[in-house]
Amino acid sequence: MGLFCSKPINPVKPTAQKALKSALRSNERDQIEYDKRLEEERAKSKARALDEYLKQEKAKYDAQQQEPRILILGSSDSGKSTFLKQLKILHGNGFTNEELEKAKKTVIFSLFAICRKIVVESPPEKVQPYKNIENLTIENAKDAIPADFTEIMLNMWSDPIIKEIYPTFGDIFPQSSRYFFDKLKELLEHSYVFTQEDMLLMRTVTQNISDNVFEVEMRGSKTKLHFFDVSGLKYHRKRWLPYFENVQLIVFLVAVSSYDQVLLEDKDVNRMVDAIKLFEDIVNHPLLAKSDMVVFFNKKDLFDIKIRNISLKTYFPTYTGEDFSSSESMTFFRDTFKSKNRKPDKLITFHTTCCTDTKAMSKVIPSVLKSIVNEQITQMGI
Repeated sequence: MGLFCSKPINPVKPTAQKALKSALRSNERDQIEYDKRLEEERAKSKARALDEYLKQEKAKYDAQQQEPRILILGSSDSGKSTFLKQLKILHGNGFTNEELEKAKKTVIFSLFAICRKIVVESPPEKVQPYKNIENLTIENAKDAIPADFTEIMLNMWSDPIIKEIYPTFGDIFPQSSRYFFDKLKELLEHSYVFTQEDMLLMRTVTQNISDNVFEVEMRGSKTKLHFFDVSGLKYHRKRWLPYFENVQLIVFLVAVSSYDQVLLEDKDVNRMVDAIKLFEDIVNHPLLAKSDMVVFFNKKDLFDIKIRNISLKTYFPTYTGEDFSSSESMTFFRDTFKSKNRKPDKLITFHTTCCTDTKAMSKVIPSVLKSIVNEQITQMGI
């Protein structure tokens, strides 16, 4: 025999091979069954988690539905956004530094756009020194305020000719533009911090519908109130309808100073006439039959100045009161709005306001919320 001879390996017997294959198949079936049960458990766990999530979301939704919903309506530029800003000051946390800085830049770019419009649309001989502004655009500025922007704006607003041209543009520019132009040098300083007054006077155009939640002290406890702000532009009003359900209160704002103005989006329509027609549609809408209303005759400060020189009779021939009388003119508006309500049991309260006046609004807003929303809360059983 050789040195490296070894015993031959015995082949596996057929019966053993069969048993081995059977065992392997059994293990495979067990693994498949195990994986199947594991997958089923995972699916059940996901379903349970989804059910729990949906229950929690439904509970949140049901709780939110019990929270008073207030709809802020009115024509464009009636002061809706300013009213919301006052709520943020009085019942929220005010404005963050980021919001103030963003608002400051927005105002500066808006002033630049006004300067550019004045140059583009004015007689060339009057604006010749500033023709270069036509080559500058807001888009090129991005987030920074370039030196050529600030220089040309300061030069323009210090020019008496530009100050003479400015009023000829009428109502095209926001009413607060003059305020910001008069403090332009201060505003353009890097260290200048936008103030609360600046925020209130800044023109804010509402484009989308927003739900603004504020916690208000009611009968010794805090209650969440949902204020829905919507765009007042005529072509945006169709979006209002889905928000008419489950509304406890409607705050309707009217810019009383707009009685001699036309809509920016429709030059053939007087702003006050539009406000009266809009109020009539809202106050008599079937979906809002149970919703009480608060009407703010806003911008009374501007109205008092304007009514001294611009007769109400010119725009409302049915007015028979004393000419240039603020009090009699306001009575006329109040009676006109009241006459549009065809639901005698509907509660409507009227307030004369200036939404930019925080001190005055700090008295008006709480009285409105407590007298009307408390009644709604009582009816809802909260």
